[in-house]
Order: sequence, then C-alpha cells, then structure tokens
Amino acid sequence: MGAKTLITEAEYLQMTFDDCPEPDYIDGELVERAMPNYFHAKSQLYLGGWFLDLQSRFPLFPCPEIRLRVAPGSSASPT
Repeated sequence: MGAKTLITEAEYLQMTFDDCPEPDYIDGELVERAMPNYFHAKSQLYLGGWFLDLQSRFPLFPCPEIRLRVAPGSSASPT
C-alpha cells in the first residue's frame, strides 16, 4: 500500500480539472466521483426547473454543478 499525498482544502479550491470530471475533496484526498447516468440527468433537469420556478417566490440559489463545502475537510461538486 503506497503513501497518499494529502493536499489542503485551499490547494484543492485553487485547482482546475479541464481533462476529467472534478473529483471530490475528502479529508485531504481527491476522490474520483461516479459518472452520472440517464436517471441522474433527468432528475437534475426536473429538480432544476422546479427550483427555478420556486425562485420567483423564495430566496433560493439554484445552481447545479457548483463546488460546495459540505463539512470541514470535505468539499463536493454535485453532478
């Protein structure tokens, strides 16, 4: 078992991933995300439309495919 190279959250947030899907950052490691499928794409489309409709009545921030900090030491990029 090889040693793992850990990076800081600040380093991760400065990185760009042009040639591959953006990995998740979990406790200093970059973790490959599963590729989305048809069900995921359709669900994202319907939920996005629903949230856009609700945005006219509530202060919402509907933005798919954005990098978010979900907990200290963990950042995720919902797909």
